[in-house]
Order: sequence, then C-alpha cells, then structure tokens
Amino acid sequence: MHPFLLPLWVYGQYEHDIYYIDLAQSEGEIWHGFDKGCKSAIKKAERFAKAYIVKGVLIAFPILYHKTISRVGAYEAYEFDNKFFYNMEKNLDCFSSFIVDEDYKYLCVIILLICGDYCHYFLSATDPEYRNQGLNNLALWEAIKWSKDRGAKIFNLGGGMSPNDKLESFKRSFSRASKPFYTYRKIHNQEIYNQLCEDRGVDPNSKGFFPAYRK
Repeated sequence: MHPFLLPLWVYGQYEHDIYYIDLAQSEGEIWHGFDKGCKSAIKKAERFAKAYIVKGVLIAFPILYHKTISRVGAYEAYEFDNKFFYNMEKNLDCFSSFIVDEDYKYLCVIILLICGDYCHYFLSATDPEYRNQGLNNLALWEAIKWSKDRGAKIFNLGGGMSPNDKLESFKRSFSRASKPFYTYRKIHNQEIYNQLCEDRGVDPNSKGFFPAYRK
C-alpha cells in the first residue's frame, strides 16, 4: 500500500517503517540530515570513484545484482532473471545511478523508479570487492540530488526486511523521517491455500511472510 497517499482507514497489516527524504529541503539541509557515518562513507567513495545517472537499466546491473544476492543470501523471491529487468525497463520509468572507478569499471549500480512526484530507491548491487567503500552511499546521494533537481518532491528510501535490521539502519542513516508501511492480505480460497502450504511443508496459519507457501 502506498505509504504517502492512502488514508489510515484503508491500512491493513503493519509491516515496518519506511524512510524518506523531503526534497523541498535545500541540498544543505538534506546533507545535514545524514548521520556522521553516512557522510564519511560518501566522502570516502568520492576520493576514488565517480557517479553518473542514465535512463534505463544498465547491462552491468543484473551481473552485479546476482553477485550481491548470492553474497547476502537473499530470499529466492529476489532472484530476478533478465526478463524481469527487461520488462521493468520497457514498462516503467526507471533510471540507473552508478559508480565507476578511474578505468570506468562498474563498481555499484542502484535502480530508481520514478512515479509522479516520487523517486523510489528500488534495487542496488555492488561489486563484492568494493562493498565496504561507501559506494552505495555515494550512488544514493547523487540520486537524491538528481531527483531534487528534476522536481521530485519525495525520495523514498524504503525500509528493511525486518525492523532494525542492517538494511533499515543503512536507510535511516540518510533520514529519520519515516512512514508506516502496511500490506493488505486476503485469502480467497482457504482450502486451496491450505493445500499449497501443506505441499510446501509450512503452517498456513504462520505469521510474517505471506503467502506462507512462498516463504
């Protein structure tokens, strides 16, 4: 459910908070809202890398992305194939904010989705050899400035996989402004749902991941 548009009465199940940046602020005010570690990471990356933004999904992104999800042990649901990225580029207004070194080797790429007044931070991938060099911070900072310059009002950083995990902490380092994120859940055929769960060996009444048979 859209955390910025829907009224409270239509909200379903609370999942976690998402973090965002109000782009009506000046660039200096936005920078001031970053925590100390975030600023240091950006400055560190700027010493040896350059950031650029282009329309569409870079060919390099799927390669870096699959390396990243393998390293972090992401859920199977996040193992998108090349067709997924092709369809995303074809049907959505998406951009790539990417980082290269002095030899123009791709080190980090993040995917941005644009919808009206909103810029959404969607996916990111970093070369494993450079994952502690602040590259994701720099790519996001450039994306935030770019979004503001093109007239977006909100930069949606999103949230983590669960409250207070590392991903949420990373996003919170850019902004403390947050909104609650809810999902709506409805089982239309309980008998079939129970059978699908049984086939996968999961409890149909389990809380958390939904639908349970896709956990």
